[in-house]
Amino acid sequence: MGPLSVGVVEALRRLRVRCEPNEWGIEFDCTFTGFREPLEEPRHYVREQGRIIFDTTRLARTGNWV
Repeated sequence: MGPLSVGVVEALRRLRVRCEPNEWGIEFDCTFTGFREPLEEPRHYVREQGRIIFDTTRLARTGNWV
């Protein structure tokens, strides 16, 4: 287990990211809050020799960190 943790405060709206005190002297406790609903980006895939080797879709979101 390391010093980093990510917690879902409110599903698809708010995340909390923490870094506990550690040997590098870095620590923080930040919360991300989304401004709007997540936007699904277009599907992306890569085909090689007739086979799909990469197939993904992801969500994009704007928001702020406090």
